[in-house]
Amino acid sequence: NSQTTLYRYEKHTGYPDRKEQTNSLFYFDSDVLTDTLVISGHIQAALSCSFPSEDATVFIYVDEITKNGKVKYITEGMFRAIHRATGDDEGYINPGEFHSFRQTDKQNLVPNQKVQLNFSLLPISYQVAKGSRIRISFTGIDPEHFDVPLIKPEYMNLLMGGETGSYLVIPVEVR
Repeated sequence: NSQTTLYRYEKHTGYPDRKEQTNSLFYFDSDVLTDTLVISGHIQAALSCSFPSEDATVFIYVDEITKNGKVKYITEGMFRAIHRATGDDEGYINPGEFHSFRQTDKQNLVPNQKVQLNFSLLPISYQVAKGSRIRISFTGIDPEHFDVPLIKPEYMNLLMGGETGSYLVIPVEVR
């Protein structure tokens, strides 16, 4: 079950096998893990990207791909690009950059201009089994759980590699 009841559901949410959902998304798979891995804390996303619109939403899902191919939900994060402004944490203890989400701090995107989106995914403590892989999936909408935004970009350019490329910081317990 998710940590919270999802916006559009009155029941608890279970994710028995997410293979069908993740196969339809843009994703990256890790190499097969040679040892058990414990993820514990907030995964931090740092996305260098552009969109052909003035606003966009980004959903990131992290899943375990087991040896037998089952896709098991680990965690997720979502972010709206107009809320990318950062600032003083205003006294909040925050696991990454602070975003106020205030209307006065809103920053429209310039279509097709590169921006940096930094945000935290939901906290988790999860053991990924030896022999599994980790899948990172991206999408711009999640109509099963949230209202579809009015502005829906046709695509997202995600810059990869180099010093200005996108990345995720995954907190891993050291044994």
